Amino acid sequence: MNKVARIAIVEDIKEVALELQEIINEQNDMECRQVYFNAEDAINFFPGNPADLFIVDIQLPRKSGLDVIATLKPICPDTIFCVFTVWNDRDKIFQAIDNEVQGYLLKETILEDHVIQKNDRAEKIIQSLRKLLQGNMQWSPKVTEEIVKTIRDPFDTDA
Repeated sequence: MNKVARIAIVEDIKEVALELQEIINEQNDMECRQVYFNAEDAINFFPGNPADLFIVDIQLPRKSGLDVIATLKPICPDTIFCVFTVWNDRDKIFQAIDNEVQGYLLKETILEDHVIQKNDRAEKIIQSLRKLLQGNMQWSPKVTEEIVKTIRDPFDTDA
């Protein structure tokens, strides 16, 4: 019997969180039983039942998803952390890198009007999650471009 990967989500947009959970739960090799709608609940409850993979939105009420990762990463070192956000700016990307996330996925490649389309977009996220669970890093192409631009010209404030 193959192990079913446990996945948790922190996402403040309820429709996005529940669609993502549904898509994950449709798979035979993964399940999502933990969905948090704010950073405080994630920080308070996740350590008691850590998952294999934690999908974290950056823009949360009161506290950033990056704060969630910074708080939980030392407590849950075996958990894979993946940012799932609309933010593609240099500061947030490098904060995520500093927090040693294994993935940074942009919602724009997955969502349309806060709804995950159950077609190629849903398949993209599942493929990315499987790769993360296999130990591979997953970065949206636009995020990778931003990293390369910064490496090439670290003083370019327009990058």
